Amino acid sequence: MANEITYFSMFTGIGGFELGLEGSDGEREFRCIGFSEIDKFADQVLRHRFPKTRNFGDITKLNPKKLPDFSLLCGGFPCQAFSIAGKRR
Repeated sequence: MANEITYFSMFTGIGGFELGLEGSDGEREFRCIGFSEIDKFADQVLRHRFPKTRNFGDITKLNPKKLPDFSLLCGGFPCQAFSIAGKRR
């Protein structure tokens, strides 16, 4: 697709950026070509929502030369400081 923007998602969590990008622009289509997430529960959600998208795992062990080409890099940050689940530490 000519108007397709591919992206790689780091520290993906359960896909907050993906949810935002899915409905962000009526003229272009955003397609996640891969993500990096190490939390096993978040990974289960991602595998359910994006069964064809590869989880490249631990970002500290990635070889950037082995990643597919992409146009946009997005990433989250740990929410433990804000989340009740993380005891706000």
